[in-house]
Amino acid sequence: MTGEERAKALEWWEQSRQEFLAAIDGVSEAQWAWKPAPERWSLGEVAEHIVLAEVGLTLNACHWLIYAPMHTLRHVKQMLEVKGTAGYPG
Repeated sequence: MTGEERAKALEWWEQSRQEFLAAIDGVSEAQWAWKPAPERWSLGEVAEHIVLAEVGLTLNACHWLIYAPMHTLRHVKQMLEVKGTAGYPG
């Protein structure tokens, strides 16, 4: 991912976050807890699910931003150790 692509993704993420917060702003407690049917989720439950999913996705993205370069470097080193095979000089 290029720096420009990363910046655009972060911009979209922040815009989505602001839209989400605006959508739930001013919701009453009754609206927050109302369920269209007993087996359906309330607005509060849906909002909680979205927040928890976002936290999980953010942690996963952070993991890959931190560790992917190390995995890539390890993979390149392993490839270079295989001398004379798979088209690698040696």
